[in-house]
Amino acid sequence: MSARFDVNALKVATPCLARWEDMAGDERARFCQHCQKHVYNFSAMTTMEVEQLVLKNEGNVCGRMYRRKDGKVLTADCPTGQAVVKRQRWLWAGGLAAGVVLLGSTLWVKAQNQVEGEDGEFTMMLKEKWYDLKVRMGWVQPQPSVLLGKIAMPVNSNPTHNQIPPSPQQVSTNNTATP
Repeated sequence: MSARFDVNALKVATPCLARWEDMAGDERARFCQHCQKHVYNFSAMTTMEVEQLVLKNEGNVCGRMYRRKDGKVLTADCPTGQAVVKRQRWLWAGGLAAGVVLLGSTLWVKAQNQVEGEDGEFTMMLKEKWYDLKVRMGWVQPQPSVLLGKIAMPVNSNPTHNQIPPSPQQVSTNNTATP
C-alpha cells in the first residue's frame, strides 16, 4: 500500500439510492442499472485491492463500504473482520463438536437399550434422572408415585386400630342373621 493512499479517508461523494440486492453480480462487484456502472463491495476486497481499483480509475469508482464508529472502513483483510470470521469458525466448530457428542451419546444409549431391553435398568435410570431434573427446574409438577404390592398393616399400640375390618361377606351374613 502506498503512503499517499488511506482507505479510511475514502468518502461517498454522491450517495446512490439503488439497492445492492437489486443489482446483478456477485459479492465483490455488481452492475447498477440505475447509473450504468459497476459497484464494488470494499468489504469483500483487501485494502491493497481497494487501493489499486481506486488509483487505476482515478477515483471514479462506485463503491459499497462499511465504516465503523471509529471511522475505519471494513475490508476483507481488516483485523476486526478477520476476528469475526475466526469467531464464526470457532462457533461452527463448537456446534459441530456438540453435534458429534450428541450423536455419539445417542448411539451409546441405543446400544445400551439393545443390551438391556427397551426398559432396561439404564433406560429407567435416565428417565428418572430426566424427570427429577424437570421437577427441580419447575417444568413439571411432581406426580404422586404409584405403589403396587402386598400391603402390610401398620404396627400401632392402640388395639382398636389393629383390628381387621369385616369382609363384605361377613357383613352380609351378620345382616341376615339379625331379625
